[in-house]
Amino acid sequence: MPRAVILTALPVEYQAVRTHLTDLQEKTHPQGTIYEQGKFVANGQEWEVGIAEIGAGNVSAANETERAIAFFKPDFLFFVGIAGGVKDVNMGDVVVATKVYGYESGKVGNQFFTRPDLGMSNYALVQRARVEARKPEWLQRQNSGSNVPPRVFVAPIAAGEKVVTSKQSDFFQFLRTSYNDVVAVEMEGFGFLSTAFANSNIKAIVIRGISDLIEGKNDDAVEPEAIRQEKASHHASAFAFEILANLEADSQVFLVAQAAYLESFRQFFKNNRELIVGLNDEPALNTLAEQIKNFGKQLQLNEQEAEKTLTCFHDSILAQEFKTILIKHLQKLGLSQELAEISAERVSRNTHRQMKRACTGRELEATYGDRWQRDLEIYLSLDKYLEDIIAQKPMEKVFDEDFCFQDIYIPLEYESVNYSRICPECGSDNLYLSIELNFCLDCGANLTTKVTTNVIEEWAIDALLDQEKSGKVLFIQAGPGRGKSVFCRMFANRVRETLYPIYTPILIRLRDITSFKDNIEETISSAIGWDFATQDKDWLTDRNTRFLFLLDGFDELLLERGASTELQQFLEQVALFQKRCAENSERGHRVIITGRPMALYGIERLMPPNLERVEILPMSRQIQQQWLDKWQKVVVA
Repeated sequence: MPRAVILTALPVEYQAVRTHLTDLQEKTHPQGTIYEQGKFVANGQEWEVGIAEIGAGNVSAANETERAIAFFKPDFLFFVGIAGGVKDVNMGDVVVATKVYGYESGKVGNQFFTRPDLGMSNYALVQRARVEARKPEWLQRQNSGSNVPPRVFVAPIAAGEKVVTSKQSDFFQFLRTSYNDVVAVEMEGFGFLSTAFANSNIKAIVIRGISDLIEGKNDDAVEPEAIRQEKASHHASAFAFEILANLEADSQVFLVAQAAYLESFRQFFKNNRELIVGLNDEPALNTLAEQIKNFGKQLQLNEQEAEKTLTCFHDSILAQEFKTILIKHLQKLGLSQELAEISAERVSRNTHRQMKRACTGRELEATYGDRWQRDLEIYLSLDKYLEDIIAQKPMEKVFDEDFCFQDIYIPLEYESVNYSRICPECGSDNLYLSIELNFCLDCGANLTTKVTTNVIEEWAIDALLDQEKSGKVLFIQAGPGRGKSVFCRMFANRVRETLYPIYTPILIRLRDITSFKDNIEETISSAIGWDFATQDKDWLTDRNTRFLFLLDGFDELLLERGASTELQQFLEQVALFQKRCAENSERGHRVIITGRPMALYGIERLMPPNLERVEILPMSRQIQQQWLDKWQKVVVA
C-alpha cells in the first residue's frame, strides 16, 4: 500500500487535514512524537497517510520531518498549512511552492547581503499540481463554505523565523527587493524541504492556504482571523489530497507490474501446456500470485526503479525478483532448471506489453508520452508477421506435393569449423586461409580444427542463449541441397514457439534484397517491408524487443552479383552490426547467415573475426533412415 505523510504546524491545519482520513489510529514514535495514521481512498487506490502537528519554525520542521521519514518510510511527503500573501494572491487562495527561500540567510555589513538558501519541491509533484490547478475537481473536496472559489498558484514562497504582518516593515521591503518572485511567506517550508532533499527516494512538496494579506486590502475585513485560518487550512488540505488522489505511486507500479506479470504467465501457461502435462492453470496461477503478493509486502521501489519497471520491465529489479520466484515455482512443478529459466525469461519479456494493456490511457500517456498507442500498433504488426509468415513456413507444401516441410523434416548434424588467425606454433600471421585448408606459410602448421557434435538446432539455441557469444555472427555453411533453407524456415518457427519473446525471429531470403543500403539496418528494414520495421524508426533500439535475423542464401548473392565487393561489404556490415548489438544494452539482436562454402572463396582472409562457422554434415545412415520413415508415412497417407 502506498504511504504518504502530511505535516502541519498549527492545530487548525491539523484538523483540516484530518477530515480527509478514515480509520484513524494513534502511533507513537520512540522519542515521543505522537502521530495519527489513517486511510485515504481515491481512484481505486488506498493510501496509508500519517499526520502530525509539529509546531512553528524551520528548525522544528527539519527535526520532525527527519523523524517522520524514519518512522513511516513514506513515498510522498507534504507540508500543509497557512501563509501570508505577499503579492497577486487573495484571501483563501492556495499556493503550491515550486521552491522555498530561506530568507534569513545572509551577511550583515553596511547592508544585508542575501545568500539565499533554497529548498525545492519535487518536480513531478509540482507538475501534478499544475495539472490539477487547471481543473475544478479539487474544489469538491473543500468544505470551508467560501463564496468565492479559491485560485491555485504554483509559485515560489519564502520561509523564515519572523512573522511578517505589515507592508511597512523593513523585513517586508527586504522581501520585495531581494525575493521579488515570492507570492507568500511562512515559517516551516524551508526546513521541511531541506530535510526531504537528503532523502532522494521521497517526493516532497509544500502547500499553503492564504489566511492574511501583507500587501493590499483584506477582501473580508470583518471576518475574524480564526475563520480566515480555518478556511485557508481547508483549501490547502483539499488541494493536497487532490494531488494525492491523482498520483501514480511507486507501489502502484508494483501492483500494475504484478497484474501484468501474472497475465503474461497465464498466457504462457495456456500456450505451453505440454511443458507441464496434466496441471490445472488456476491453482498454478493462484499459488504464484500469492508468492508474489507476499514479496510485495516487503518491497520498497525508489523512483528510479519504478521508472525502469515501467519502461523496460525485464531489465528491472522487480523482474529479477519475480523471475527468481517463478523459477522455483516451475521447478516444483517438474521443469528442469534450464527449462524453468528459459520459461521465466519468456514470461518476463512479455510483461512489458501486458503492462501497457493493464494501464489506462491517462497512465500510459504520463509514462510513455504519445508513443504508447504507436507501440500497440507495432505489436499488432509484429504478431501478424509471426502468425502469417514465420508460423506458416513449416506448413508450406514441398514443391507440388501434398505434404509440407514439417511432415518430412529431420534435424541435421553439424561440424564446427574453427581456425586461428595467429599461428600457435610460431606466432606468425602469415597464414593461408581457405574453406577446406588453413595452414601457416612460415612453419607449415595446420590451423584447421573440426569438432563433430550433435544436432544443429541445439547448437544454434545454445549459441543464442550464451551471453559470451553475443558478439558472434553465426554462419552456417553447406553444399547445395544440404538443407540450409529448410533449416531456416523450421528453426525460425521453433524460436517463435520456444524462445519468443526472448528472441523474435525474422527470416530474410538474401536474394530478395534488391539493393544494399549504406547500413545494415536500412537494408534489413527494406527487405522485411512490414510496418513494425518500416514505420518505426526506433524499432532496433527498443529494449523490450530483441530480434533474431536469419539471413538465408549468402551464396545466392554471389551468383547474382558475381565478384562484387558488395558481398564483402555486406558481411562486414553484418559483423559490425552484431558487435554493436553486443556492446549496447538497447540492442540484443543476433544474426544467423547461411550459404555455400564457395561463397567465401576469395574473401577468406578478409572475413570478420566475429564469425562462428559450422557446416551441415551429409545425412548419416541413421538420419537417412529417419527421413525415409517419415517420407514413407506421408506417401502412404
